[in-house]
Amino acid sequence: MNSKVLWHLDAENAQEAQNIFQEMAYHIPKEAILMCLMTTGSIAPRQFSQDIQINWQEQERGWLFHKQGELQWRRMHGNIFRFVYLGEDGPIPAKAQNESKRLLHLEEKPGQIIADRLRSPMGKDKSKAMAFQIFQYVNPQTGAMEFWRHASIDVANTKERE
Repeated sequence: MNSKVLWHLDAENAQEAQNIFQEMAYHIPKEAILMCLMTTGSIAPRQFSQDIQINWQEQERGWLFHKQGELQWRRMHGNIFRFVYLGEDGPIPAKAQNESKRLLHLEEKPGQIIADRLRSPMGKDKSKAMAFQIFQYVNPQTGAMEFWRHASIDVANTKERE
């Protein structure tokens, strides 16, 4: 699993957060999905645009994801944001803490998380529950899932529940 990377990095203000976001955004395909949880509690998955400006004053958490990887952030306190990237090998920002060694002996397995109360704004059938397609990083010796990341959004496959 040496082609996967895991790193984290703290931004100390809104401008630094936007810079980190922009730097990584240019390495993520335009088919990526952006979700932002705002201080108002609203969350809305939408197609990503590489030149998007994030309103960091209203951010609580966010996810930018594609099957190749996920950039995630959350407000720590004040205007400090922690960014975490997990996915395909790619650029690691100079100040980032590289934690990729934690992935070396883990197996990557596909899965899904069904969001019964959410309807996919991007799926073909908007009447069905939404599911996040994910990748789980599992310890083959213990069977424990140590990490997971979003990969895409689709209509839920409820057959997996049965």
